Amino acid sequence: MPGLKNCQSSPGVRKPAANHLLKRISTFASIVFTLTILASACKPGGVPASTPAPSETPGATVVQKPTASPIPTSVFKVADDGKPLPPQVIAQIPNGGQSIARDGMVSLTFDQPMNQEKTASAWKMVGSQDTPVDGQITWPDNRTLQFKPSVSLAYGETYLASLGTEAASAQGVALQNSFDFQVNIVSPLQVSQVFPADGTVDVENKAVITVIFNRPVAPLVIAEEQQNLPTPLSISPAVSGSGQWVNTSIYAFRPDQPLHGGMDYTVTVKAGLADAAGDSQLAEDYTWHFSTVTPRIQSLTLSNGTENPPTGTQDVLLDSGFAVNFYQPMNPSNTESALSLTSQSGESAPYSTLWNSDDTRVAITPTQRLAYGTQYTLKLDASAQAADGGSLDQGLNWNFTTVQPPGIEMVSPANGSTQDFYNQELRIKFASPMKFDTVKDKIDITPKPKEDVQWYYNDYDWSVSAYFLEPSTRYEVHLLPGMEDIYGTALQKEIVVRFTTAAYPPQANLQMPYTPSVFRAVAPESAQVFYAVYRNVRSVSFKLFQITADTFIHLQDGTLPQYNYTPTQDRLVWSASEQSSGALNELVLKSFRPTMKDGLGGRR
Repeated sequence: MPGLKNCQSSPGVRKPAANHLLKRISTFASIVFTLTILASACKPGGVPASTPAPSETPGATVVQKPTASPIPTSVFKVADDGKPLPPQVIAQIPNGGQSIARDGMVSLTFDQPMNQEKTASAWKMVGSQDTPVDGQITWPDNRTLQFKPSVSLAYGETYLASLGTEAASAQGVALQNSFDFQVNIVSPLQVSQVFPADGTVDVENKAVITVIFNRPVAPLVIAEEQQNLPTPLSISPAVSGSGQWVNTSIYAFRPDQPLHGGMDYTVTVKAGLADAAGDSQLAEDYTWHFSTVTPRIQSLTLSNGTENPPTGTQDVLLDSGFAVNFYQPMNPSNTESALSLTSQSGESAPYSTLWNSDDTRVAITPTQRLAYGTQYTLKLDASAQAADGGSLDQGLNWNFTTVQPPGIEMVSPANGSTQDFYNQELRIKFASPMKFDTVKDKIDITPKPKEDVQWYYNDYDWSVSAYFLEPSTRYEVHLLPGMEDIYGTALQKEIVVRFTTAAYPPQANLQMPYTPSVFRAVAPESAQVFYAVYRNVRSVSFKLFQITADTFIHLQDGTLPQYNYTPTQDRLVWSASEQSSGALNELVLKSFRPTMKDGLGGRR
């Protein structure tokens, strides 16, 4: 353009490459600033040229062109001189705690193209004994080095990989520091735990056979695709059933039928089973053994809920039912033929049986009431067979005695007795469970209680009780016929009980609130009146002690015990005593007015 010269770069100033410009900018990433560049005419040396004055043309308007402003000088020093930067590793495989397969690939990714020959020669990988690991290096692109060992590496081993400072970028800049890292090789696929455990005996016949691996074996799939997953278990003798991967590393096998009783089983996981990623395999067969419980009885249960009652049990109800539980399914017809219920005289008691759905429980119900007070034997012979044909290792031979006919076993207080200590309770224990409504109206008491008697029935020990007895009183209790047990059998004979209750126990105490009563010395006319009650004592005495303020505080905060604190005799300020004026069992209320040594009374 007229009046302007071409603007050229000043000597010694170069235009850095774009990537180096970015690196210079990154040097000042923590400082934000604005730089304004003004276009101007320039002359050699970078000094702005002056603009010549335009010549005047007659009749023309002269336009004054603006004068260019000088380019400001930056206060920041240039940190990047434009030289290529050294290469850096920006990604690696494996990274951190990751592991790779025995034949896996190690990979390094750089931030710029590399000199492949120099970088490859700087690579080294050694084992635990500093044994070099041979392999092949490949470059999928000019920034990525991949190393694949020539042989499979050892399971569970840790190798040391190193890239020395001989590695260089494509521009010839060397790696500033060696890059060292660990290469962990996956551990082999192993069986971590099995159920039932190896060597277990008496395993339940409904056991689920389970194996747990140390790493995922089955991929995550929907339920419909489970059938395509590996079946790792081999069971001998063969067992029909279905297996399922509970998760990626736990496999559970459920037999269709309970396992045979008294049988030794061997379970094997075959070598060669691979994990889900295909990185490792089971190196050798894993085998374990267990044996199932021999056909046997698990428990005997009565219809009232009692489980495994001891032989010789007393007071079994006449309509009690029984149930025999087994560890394994039984042959019902064979088992019933080995079952019997007989009295001590050898008479068979009729009963019915009912099996549960899987033949592991038989309920035995007498079809008529058992006899009162009779010993019976429930027997299951060891010849009873399980569903798979095995016989019981031990039979059942349980003796029991039924409840007695209705009768009175005990009355408390006992007939002809005198209480040693006063007790309000009258208790009557029966020989068998009773109909409560037929009992409470057939108890006649002399002298008649002052109020209506509230009777209570105890289902546990078949007793009735009430709380109404007066002290120092002779009672006569008539237990009338007609009381019935739960089967409708009535008590036939009247029973008379006579006894005498004891007097109230001796008693003496202050009639005061629980909070402390404080006696303060004041004039006699306002003296405080204290009260006490006593009963069945010959005499009563009172003492008033003085305590310090500190002692009072400690009695309130628990430092000193309130109820068994004994002051010293030198703190005694008043005492009194009197003979009892009450009759036997009479509760006497006594008032008294303490005084100080100077004769002053007190108030609270």
